[in-house]
Amino acid sequence: MKTSDLIPLSRISHTQEAKLHFSKKERWMKSLLDDFTTVEEGPHEKAEIFFDGTGVVREAGELETICLIKGQLFVKFWALCSKTGQKFLDTIDMSISCAFLSSEVALRFGYEEELDISFEEEMYDLYFYQKRFIPLKDVFLEYMNLEKNQYPELVSQ
Repeated sequence: MKTSDLIPLSRISHTQEAKLHFSKKERWMKSLLDDFTTVEEGPHEKAEIFFDGTGVVREAGELETICLIKGQLFVKFWALCSKTGQKFLDTIDMSISCAFLSSEVALRFGYEEELDISFEEEMYDLYFYQKRFIPLKDVFLEYMNLEKNQYPELVSQ
């Protein structure tokens, strides 16, 4: 993974929830959209990806530093109709709620196999960061692949 695909933990507020907005204007988001689209695309300007949400870094006792990110991820991407093979623009619009722990802390306390974590009475999907960089591109890609219709169909208007 390239360093440019990672978000520094220092970019997320350490004092209060801060608004986060990512779009295909960021190189890593454009790369994510390109990686996700599996068909030869139509007009690229019609494909979209953006995330609107919040992020905060909190001290979490023995777990040290935890980064919490919540928001809405929207993706408009080129897909092939599973029945006709015709290209069309498909969409994903989903909520994301994820927490990031240091991979060293996770290993120390046995969290490396956990899928989620409860923090401040809320549940989050659990991921890990290394060297204070968050792999948000990989996390978004995982969410997108889980949400993507594996047999998309073009619905006639």
